Amino acid sequence: MESDNQKSGSSIDRSKLTAIQKQFSIIAKQLLKQYICSQGYTLSQMLRKSIETRDWLNTIEPRHVRSVMKRIIEDLTQIDKQVRMLYNDQQSSAPLPSLSSSYGRYYHRSNLTSGGARSSDGGRRTIIMPRSSALDRTISGGPGSSGGSTGNLQLNFHKVFSEKLDIFIDLQFQKTSILSSIIKLLLKTYLECIRLKTFSRYGLQQVQVDINYLYNYLWSFVNNDDRFITSLLEEIVSSTAMRCLDPILMEASVITVICEGN
Repeated sequence: MESDNQKSGSSIDRSKLTAIQKQFSIIAKQLLKQYICSQGYTLSQMLRKSIETRDWLNTIEPRHVRSVMKRIIEDLTQIDKQVRMLYNDQQSSAPLPSLSSSYGRYYHRSNLTSGGARSSDGGRRTIIMPRSSALDRTISGGPGSSGGSTGNLQLNFHKVFSEKLDIFIDLQFQKTSILSSIIKLLLKTYLECIRLKTFSRYGLQQVQVDINYLYNYLWSFVNNDDRFITSLLEEIVSSTAMRCLDPILMEASVITVICEGN
């Protein structure tokens, strides 16, 4: 009789323990999501303000990376260090980016399907360019159009507010997963802001410079699993080209020189 009671009590204890563990897991995931939203919101607001307050139709020919991009990388580096203290991936992590390090060598790449190869000095050998379809639609539909029809414009505008943010899909208690979610939130904000602005030739070229500067550093925060970064950055440049009145791209070699000088 006493043995049966002990077994029953043990079963109840295990059941309670499982329920408590499940509850703690839910709370931990909620706290993690809150941290990601908080950090992502801070970075996104800084980026949004820099885009909304700039006159993209009367900007000068780009000679530098905008300072907000450097600030974003600096802040992400600090976030990476914070998260690394609690969560570190099993696989070997990529070295933290150094803003003073060599920027690396690049080749032109359009219609990207995967991340570029890593160079010996830690840089990336990829130049992010608009998709060819974006330039084709810009040319066929007229300057600054997205296809030449009101229906397409309404569709693009609706897309900004109807897209579901897959920020927390497959969220894990790992550094790469956390940083990936923050970067996704940042880049999706970038894309939404771009879709609501109109650009001159030099405005488009400034975005090209900024995007390629970001790409050189963002991959290191996600241990080279940068396919989503490449895709989002390419979409940002493509959207900018479609919103440009005079879509003339900056040459890849010039982009490299500017980014190396920063």
